[in-house]
Order: sequence, then C-alpha cells, then structure tokens
Amino acid sequence: MSEKINSISYFVIGGTLLMIILIGFIVSFVVLYLKRKESYKLMLKQMEIERQQELLNAIINTQEKERQYFARELHDSVGQMLSAIKLNINGIKRANKNQEEIDSMVAQSLTLTTQSIQEVRSISHSLLPGVLLDFGLKEALAQLLSNFESNTTETTFFYEAGEAAIPAEAELALFRISQELVNNTIKYASATKIKLGVTVSDAGLIYTYEDNGTGFNPKDFATGGKKKGLGLRNIESRVQMIGGSIDWISSPGNGLRVEIRVAPEQKLNEEN
Repeated sequence: MSEKINSISYFVIGGTLLMIILIGFIVSFVVLYLKRKESYKLMLKQMEIERQQELLNAIINTQEKERQYFARELHDSVGQMLSAIKLNINGIKRANKNQEEIDSMVAQSLTLTTQSIQEVRSISHSLLPGVLLDFGLKEALAQLLSNFESNTTETTFFYEAGEAAIPAEAELALFRISQELVNNTIKYASATKIKLGVTVSDAGLIYTYEDNGTGFNPKDFATGGKKKGLGLRNIESRVQMIGGSIDWISSPGNGLRVEIRVAPEQKLNEEN
C-alpha cells in the first residue's frame, strides 16, 4: 500500500515539476517573443528615422544646390552686365560733349540692359516655368514631353482632372519630378517610349511615369543597398514635401514604372 502511495507521490511530484518546467518554457518564450517584437519595432523606428533624415538631407541639398546655381547665374551674368552698364554711365558723365562717344555708350548700355532683362527672365523661368505659371500643370507637362519627342523617342501623355484643382506647390513638385525622370530616361535608360499620366479624383491624385528603357533593381537602392543618386533622393524628397507616397517598379531590362499617390486629405484639399 505504501509503495502505491509512493508511486502516486512520485507521479504528482514529477507532473508538478513537468508543469513548472513547461510554464517556465512558455514564460521564457513569451518574454523572448516580446523582446524580439520590441527590438523589431525599435529597428523599424530607427529605419524610419534614418529615412526621414535622408529625405530631409535631400531637401536641404536640393535647396542648397538651387541657391548656388541662382547665385552663380546672378553674379556671373546679370552682375557683370549691370557693372558694365554702370561703367558706361560713368563714361557718359566724363565724355563731356562728344556726341558720337555718348551715343555709342548709350547704345551699348541699352544692349546690356536688354540682355540683363532676358537673363533675369531666364532665371525666373528656372525658378517657376512660365508655362506652368500661366497655363497650369497639364500644359507644362505636355510641353515638357513634346520637347523630347523625336524620331527615336515616342511620348504619350494623359491628364484627367475634371474640375479638380491641384495646389501650386504640388504642381511645381510634380513638374520638377517629371523633368528629373525624363532627363534620366533620355540620358541613361536608352528608352524609345515614354508615358506620363496624371489622374485626379475624389480618391486623390495618381501620377504615373513609364519608360521601356534598361531599368534597374529598386532593391539596390533600399536601406542597406547602394547609395541613392541625388536625382532619386530629390524625387523622393519632393514627394514627401507634398505628403505623397512613391513606388519604384523596375527590373534590369524591363523599363521603369513610377507611381506617386497623394491622398485627398493631404495637399490636394488645401486651397491654392
């Protein structure tokens, strides 16, 4: 009888120990899972912070590059012409009554003034293209593509917005993005077809760009991959500035497709 009781006791003790071990294993598994989950969240947060910093750096670099360009243009072209005009005016003051010399300086000053005005207009056009300012995004994109239409490059363009209005900030961003994409296609992709489309509806704005060029592997430019070129960073920074998202769809030898989406609750529902 005592042996039977001892067997039961051993069974109970063994079962209890087994339950304790099992519970300990479950607790350890849960703790480890929670730690890994928290570590994964921290990693994702860090990746997002790094991505935001990269976009911010791209925005700053783009702005700085543009400032340097316009400062150089103003100094090297407009500044020099205005200095020449000033010298001519001083020369006229010293020319006494030599009418022939005065007429020559006046004519030269008028020529330099005209050139200065043209240069300022050119710089202003670079800041905000006249066709975009005067006629809007549709006409600006159509003209952009027509400039690259040739016997070797076929372009297709569609624009569906109805009565929907796109804020000036978003129009300028999409125009600059289009310039960057088209230039990259022409320079590097060896494409024969380019297709660009913009659709605006209650669901928001959808921008698509396609070419049949050499393509690339988008994973090469993901976090941990190759360093993005300045052009790609500029595009992503401009998309970020208007509250949109961008997808790069491409593979070597299969061209490129870019999709940009801006939800209606973002920049599209803001007043111009």
